[in-house]
Amino acid sequence: MNERDYTRKFYNSIAHQSFIDWFNNETLLPTLSRFINQLPEKPTVLDLGCGTGGESKRLYSLGANVIGIDFSQESLKYARENVPNVEFINMDIIDMDFPSSVFDGIIEAGVLFHFKKEEQQQILGKIITILKPNGIFLSYYPEGEYEGLQEMNNIDKRYARQLPINVWIEQVMEFGYRENCMYEFNLGSFKCIEFRK
Repeated sequence: MNERDYTRKFYNSIAHQSFIDWFNNETLLPTLSRFINQLPEKPTVLDLGCGTGGESKRLYSLGANVIGIDFSQESLKYARENVPNVEFINMDIIDMDFPSSVFDGIIEAGVLFHFKKEEQQQILGKIITILKPNGIFLSYYPEGEYEGLQEMNNIDKRYARQLPINVWIEQVMEFGYRENCMYEFNLGSFKCIEFRK
């Protein structure tokens, strides 16, 4: 198995627990509200790696038209069952193929750190292309210095690439964003950064 297969297997195996832990958890709600308030009325938002749909549900409740994508079929079963007003697509983020300038906003809530640098570069190039002018990309990225497979639950593994947050910001800004700002946010090592096209 490669890193993507390990990560997919891990998220399929924890889908039920993830739903219990995160579906109604509103830790990200203040930052999501700030994000939505900066977008046009009834914005179209892409939720990358939407998992069981908790953040998609919150984005929808804040007035967004939401599309969620995830490669975990088990997670998407929960999302589709519990958030019927959102379109969910079973797709690996690296394979996403949307038209240019279609989304007002895009979020990744602790997802892109599961990709190697070359894959991140490919995904970041797609994100800025599918964002509308003046669109916002909101990234929740864990600060650290680690790259490789992490042992999880004494059974599964997942790939992780944690970086000093200034390195992540520089990597994203290289794609031509006009500005960025860090939101006040407290969840372990995760930082919340807004990038404006």
